[in-house]
Amino acid sequence: MLGWVAAVGGATWQHATVVPAVVLVAWSLLLTSIYAIPEPATMVTVYSGPAAFWRRKLLLGLGLYLLTAAPLLLLAGTSPAGWGGASGALLWGMLVLSMSIMAKYAFYPHATLLRLTQGGAVALALLPLLDASYAPLLAAGLVGLIWKSRHRLKPYWHA
Repeated sequence: MLGWVAAVGGATWQHATVVPAVVLVAWSLLLTSIYAIPEPATMVTVYSGPAAFWRRKLLLGLGLYLLTAAPLLLLAGTSPAGWGGASGALLWGMLVLSMSIMAKYAFYPHATLLRLTQGGAVALALLPLLDASYAPLLAAGLVGLIWKSRHRLKPYWHA
């Protein structure tokens, strides 16, 4: 909570610069740390199936991000970054958060592999920003995380 207040305060204070867009990106990276600790298996099996659990976790994570990033998006849109830059930062943050959530369940319940995969997912999301030729690698990583996370959750439900 204090981090969010500091982020909004800093973005408001420096709203005439590109700081709000940078804060929006930093906020998405900070939120990925929420998904670095695996929950107990009993919390995973509460849902009706692995697909429902996976979908619910993604929607809750993205909903939290959009709710908390809305003031930052407004500030970034009115900054020199503009609405295009703010929208790009928001979409990139959604991608990073989605990949982080999927990485959590790709190697569930192993915390070390989970954190390493999340770091790789963030690095993979950064690569296309440096050179557009890495976009196919990002797409392959995203598809791999979708498949692996859904496949890894299946054994936790008994048919």
